[in-house]
Parts: sequence; structure tokens; C-alpha cells
Amino acid sequence: MAIEVNVNRKIPLLWTTPHLLWLLLILPCYGQSADLDKKLAISVHGYALSADSFVEGLLQVADRFQIPMGVEWIDCPSTRSRIAVGRTDATVREILQKVVETQPGYEMRISNGVVHVVATTVSPNENFLLLRIKSFNVRNELVESAQQKLRELVRASVVLPKPGGGGIAGSLISNVREPKIDVSIADATVEDVLDALAISSSRKVWVVTFAESADLTPTGFRRTESLHGNVPVSDDEQPIWQTFRWGGPGSAL
Repeated sequence: MAIEVNVNRKIPLLWTTPHLLWLLLILPCYGQSADLDKKLAISVHGYALSADSFVEGLLQVADRFQIPMGVEWIDCPSTRSRIAVGRTDATVREILQKVVETQPGYEMRISNGVVHVVATTVSPNENFLLLRIKSFNVRNELVESAQQKLRELVRASVVLPKPGGGGIAGSLISNVREPKIDVSIADATVEDVLDALAISSSRKVWVVTFAESADLTPTGFRRTESLHGNVPVSDDEQPIWQTFRWGGPGSAL
């Protein structure tokens, strides 16, 4: 997987060897991973957490310590219940692990400079996040536009084509004050692209809410829902995900 992410930053390439080009592509990932390692290693005294749901607890930690995060969770009564982590002296990594351990069937892993919390019971064959994308490129675009482009690519595989063809409908709400981003990534999963968008934009957290029901879409994928679970998502609109800023509206639900 090759990846390049920038925020309004251009690097002129005049004479490059293959090895130099490779380094220019991977250096942003190494830098983000190093920054994340430092944040996770911070020791916190007397930290306590109380949240109305599993995801809210995760987003509270991501917001408080500015952790890039991707969450894949299943909407069910257990994950919708209140959680609490008692006052503790721990590193940020240990605090996150304590939150993850409030729910069975979840694990935490780190890749692409992002903390991932994953529901292990979602079959890889049913998880759209593991679909591979040959290439994804955006140049000087708002993150909302990049997200819409990714949705169109994913739905081309997840949604059955309509008789007579036709495009995939979608709405776009953008904030012109957002910095524009550059992302170039090849031979990557949907998850990798979401991570790249999180690293390069102000939307540092992405959340995929999988339905509790094992009833699959006509193309064999686990259905997704809105984060609040109050809006049905038709097969034609699958899959969906939400993104959040640190400290912004809805950052901790």
C-alpha cells in the first residue's frame, strides 16, 4: 500500500529515485504513528470516565487526548448501555483498553497512525471496510467531497446496479472554512482510505455502526445504521459512516 497525505501542502519532485519516492510516500505515516505513540504513552493521574454508551466513551477519550480513531461497533442493547471506568492512574493506551474491555467481542489495534476499535464478530467477508480499492486520489478538495467520492466507490461494490443504469444519489454538506486536502493511496482497503482522510483532515474520528441483525444486504454485506440508530438505511444507501472533529459539535455525542 502506498499512501500520500497532505493538507494544502505541495512537495515539488524534480529528480527522484524509486527509493526516494517511496520514502516521500511513507514518511507521513511514520510521523503520524510516532505522534500517536507519544499520546498513548502519556500517564494520566486520577482519570475517570462515565458515558451513556460504549461509543460515547470511546469518543470522549479520543476527544480528550486528541487520538485519531476508527470505530467499528455493533448497535445492540449492551453497547447502548452506560459504561464507567473508575478513577485510575494509567496511560492513555491503558485507559482506552479499559473502555474496550467493558464490552465482550471487541479489540483495539493500531495501524496507519490511527487507533481502531473493532467488533471481532463481524465476518471479514461481510465487512465493506475490507473491500480493496485500486486507487483513491483527491487533490485540493474539502474532506466532505473526498468522503462522497469514497462512498461512490464503495457503493459500486455494495449496491446492486439498478436496471437501466443511473448514478448513485448523495447529498453534500460542506464547510468552506475547512482546509482542503490531498490524499493519494493505492491498493488499499476502505479502512485504509478512511484512515488517510482522518489523518489529513480535521475529521479525526470515523465511526461505522453495524446492525445487530445478521440479515445481510443482497450483495452479502453486513448492514450499517446511523450512529443514533433512529433513521433506517435502505439497501440503496448502504453503507454509511459518520466522522467527527476533536472538540467539535457532536465530538462526544
